Amino acid sequence: MEELDVIKFHGVTHVGERGQVVIPVGVRDLMKLGKGEKLLVFEVGRETIVFTKLPHIQKMMSQIGVQFKSLKNILNVQKSNQRKKRIKS
Repeated sequence: MEELDVIKFHGVTHVGERGQVVIPVGVRDLMKLGKGEKLLVFEVGRETIVFTKLPHIQKMMSQIGVQFKSLKNILNVQKSNQRKKRIKS
């Protein structure tokens, strides 16, 4: 997973009459955003909006799922070991 080590300023935009926001061309190029690209919108606090590409979240959720499966296996082993200790006692 990519680290969020740098926050970069890319310019100023405005909210249009119909609530649309124009993403600066430099950001669109950098993120390879094309017409019709799906973006997720998150509110961070009450003053910050974050846009991210849908595939990025899907990849992140997949990685989190793998981590949860690993954690579940670890917890099952610990639980099994605790049962074995109780049986021996």
